[in-house]
Amino acid sequence: MVIICIETKVGGVEYTFAQNGVFFHVPKTPLVASGQVVSLKESIVMGEHVGSANEVHGIINKLREEFAAGAYHVTRKNCNHYSDALCQRLVGASVPAWVNRPARIGSIFSFGGNKDKAKEKTRTEKVSARTKAENAAAKKKKELTQDQKNRLAAIRRTSSSS
Repeated sequence: MVIICIETKVGGVEYTFAQNGVFFHVPKTPLVASGQVVSLKESIVMGEHVGSANEVHGIINKLREEFAAGAYHVTRKNCNHYSDALCQRLVGASVPAWVNRPARIGSIFSFGGNKDKAKEKTRTEKVSARTKAENAAAKKKKELTQDQKNRLAAIRRTSSSS
């Protein structure tokens, strides 16, 4: 089983969301999620927030209400949903669509015993349309800006020296 989880690094601390709600930890430290050790596989530079530390902490605290302890659901509200919401608020950009694709595909299957075939069909059609759109977008993938390439190179240098 592969678990993809995005952790959002802000001010030298990573923030993520799990069963216990939003929490912070030391960057790139393996975490235990669902009884498995989860490690960072890739860093994606999403942008830079221009604002105060208090503003960032205010945004994170506001998201703690939406992503409260016990609200976690593997397909409907997971760590990638949290990272996407945080990135949208901090830098105005969504995480790449492929990041949460496993959850969208998993949402096709009923987790609550819902036998309503019409709802399942609608859900399946929505996921299928979204996946087709993601595939089309991936083909038209934009090149990274020079600034993003420089930041990514810096992250990789830091990772390899750790």
